[in-house]
Amino acid sequence: MKSHGSEHTIDGKGYAAEVQLIAYNSYLYKSYEEAARKHNGLAILVILLEQSRNVPFLETVVGRSFGVTAGLYEVLKPFTEYKGLKPFNLSRVMELVDTSQYYRYWGSMTEPPCTQNVMWTIFMQPNKIHILQIHILRSIQFPKSEMLNNMLDNYRPQTSLKPRPGSLPREVYATSRAYPMCTGLYYLMVFLLIITQLPLNPESCALSPKTTNSS
Repeated sequence: MKSHGSEHTIDGKGYAAEVQLIAYNSYLYKSYEEAARKHNGLAILVILLEQSRNVPFLETVVGRSFGVTAGLYEVLKPFTEYKGLKPFNLSRVMELVDTSQYYRYWGSMTEPPCTQNVMWTIFMQPNKIHILQIHILRSIQFPKSEMLNNMLDNYRPQTSLKPRPGSLPREVYATSRAYPMCTGLYYLMVFLLIITQLPLNPESCALSPKTTNSS
């Protein structure tokens, strides 16, 4: 399933997975929980992932997130939780990402409360993820409270873009290739294939844009 797993598609093409780096506006809000429900609260960077057999295992976005990688093996066991994730160097991950071109739009969170307060940035150039890493992600077990076993197909279906007064035009912008955007912001890394939550009700987020393309 090379094109099955990402929440975003480009020109109708999906990807094996995507990474979301979630930042809250620390200038306006004191915590992520507060910002997640307030105006201009969040910015999310998206790294699309293509599966490959020819990429070094440790030279992928997943491989360089050492703490996350270690935790993945722990949650392969049925009905287990892992709370031992340690901080890692985000710049080491971003070294693998071409930040020179990206898509940007205003949209919503993709999980409840689906607040319409997110500036989405999707990097155009996808990254590689080793096929074994994809297999590990798709073998992760849901906790006991969930109805399903393997954590598969837990991404949000595509929805149409909702018009937003004064929104940014849907164009491709160029970045500086540096990382000033990370200064003063708190980042969380979320692998779309390992989100543990109850299934979304699509109607509860019907007005939330979640697809982007080059048109």
